[in-house]
Amino acid sequence: MPSAAVLDIRLRDGDVNLLADDLDLYDIPYVFCSGAPDFAMMRRHPAAPLILKPALSTELVRTLRNMLH
Repeated sequence: MPSAAVLDIRLRDGDVNLLADDLDLYDIPYVFCSGAPDFAMMRRHPAAPLILKPALSTELVRTLRNMLH
């Protein structure tokens, strides 16, 4: 099982709601990354942080460190 996950909200073939539901089921933390937030998905998964893509590298590393420690 993964320790954590990084999920892109918008995928070519759909969204990541089912994967996020499974991660919630197994209590695996995850973070959403997106260039355009999906507020319906964020309401469905309120515990998941959102990182906007232009600030991805620094913010993502800091968020993952906080999630895993």
